[in-house]
Parts: sequence; structure tokens; C-alpha cells
Amino acid sequence: MPRAPTKKKDRKAAQRGPKAGKKTTPKAAARKAPLGEGMVRQAPTEQTVPADQRPTITTILWTIYLNPADAPGQAVLRPHACLRDGRVLAGTRSWIRPTVADCRALIPKSAKRLNVADPDKTIQEVWMQNIGSGASAGDQTGR
Repeated sequence: MPRAPTKKKDRKAAQRGPKAGKKTTPKAAARKAPLGEGMVRQAPTEQTVPADQRPTITTILWTIYLNPADAPGQAVLRPHACLRDGRVLAGTRSWIRPTVADCRALIPKSAKRLNVADPDKTIQEVWMQNIGSGASAGDQTGR
């Protein structure tokens, strides 16, 4: 007589999801997207705002941290999007590498290094990448 599935098996099956027909989730698409795309989460209000009135990303700041609290002994690259209206949005992605040079290699070639003296000793470098005019925050998410 076959045994009834246990709760643990049911949970694992639910986590795996359906087997037939692979669908690409937004998270999976963001992992495959080029560097810089998919890093800014779109606010729910932006979904109803006309495209010409959405916040526009003007600059992306790429910050390299060495030995931060969430990755001791590692270098971490984190993007921040600067909007035309003055707001700065923290990125939803980060890249952890063994050295600062490895993180530096991930930064787009169009970015320029800023000379920033920060009191936070974990911040090693800050790079600024200008984004072409007319790109809205939704356009930068890879959608």
C-alpha cells in the first residue's frame, strides 16, 4: 500500500513549483540581465503613472565596500540609482568578490571613479556612471 506524502515532501514540492512548462520569473530574468539592469525595484505607484512622468535615472553610483558587516573578509559592489528629482535608491542586487580589483572589473567601462573621502572605512571606491537622458526608472529595470 503506498504511503501518503508527508508535510515535509508537500512543502518541498510547493517550493519547487510546477514541473511542466518553465516560466521565467522576474528574479530569474534579473539574474540573466546585464550588469546594472534589474537593480532598481519599481515602486507600485509607478505602474499607474504615465511613462513621461515616471522618475528618471540620471546616474548610477557603484560603491565598493571592503569587509562590510554582512560579508566579512570580502569585497562587495553595490549600485545606487540617482533620480532626476534628487532621490537616491539603493539597488536590489550586490556582487560579492574576494578582492576590490574583482569588484572593480564588474563596473561598466563608462563609469568614472570619484575621489571621495568617506569616514566609513568600509567604503573603498565610488564610481559614477551617467545614464543617457530619457530613460525612466522602469526602463532601467530590464522590463
